[in-house]
Amino acid sequence: MTWSYSRTVCVNCGACVAVCPVNCLELGNYELSCSNACIDCKVCERMCPVGAITVAKEKEGEKVPIGNLVQQPKNLK
Repeated sequence: MTWSYSRTVCVNCGACVAVCPVNCLELGNYELSCSNACIDCKVCERMCPVGAITVAKEKEGEKVPIGNLVQQPKNLK
């Protein structure tokens, strides 16, 4: 999993930092950083009031936003 955030959308509220269960996020002056302690729980993404954070899953070389990821059955037989 990977994550990204939009500095132009972020309102520097700190909600993401407050809800992180492993305290891996740091926010300062509209700069968000994440340590390797991230457990990919996506709580920060869900709690961001303005949608500035995106947690993505790598799928066959592509990064797909989790909210748009739909797993299709491999075999319908």
